Amino acid sequence: MAFDKTQLYSPIDCGFHDLLEHYAVLRQTVSITFHGGALTGNAITGNAITENVPAENVSAGNDSHTVDAVIIDVFARDGADWAKIRFSGCDDLELRLDQIVSINGTARPTDGNACKVS
Repeated sequence: MAFDKTQLYSPIDCGFHDLLEHYAVLRQTVSITFHGGALTGNAITGNAITENVPAENVSAGNDSHTVDAVIIDVFARDGADWAKIRFSGCDDLELRLDQIVSINGTARPTDGNACKVS
């Protein structure tokens, strides 16, 4: 399913959020798979990754993309959680956390322990 920017944010699993923060602290390159069109920034248009992202950093599936990038920050804005990611030779981009499919092969849990403050 392609990312709809008007879609309400669905809080992610707390353990998965912790994993994202772990990689952000380490600043190591990770493999991130996300729903098509979920990134925001100059390098992404609609559901396609443009030539601004180096080809060696990207592989595309039917409805998802996998990129090799460094997680620079994990933060909250406008009622959603985001990750700022950096590709070699590319501007930083933002990825809404509920659109992540997996990080380094670890799938994002879609049920259970959501990090939601009531």
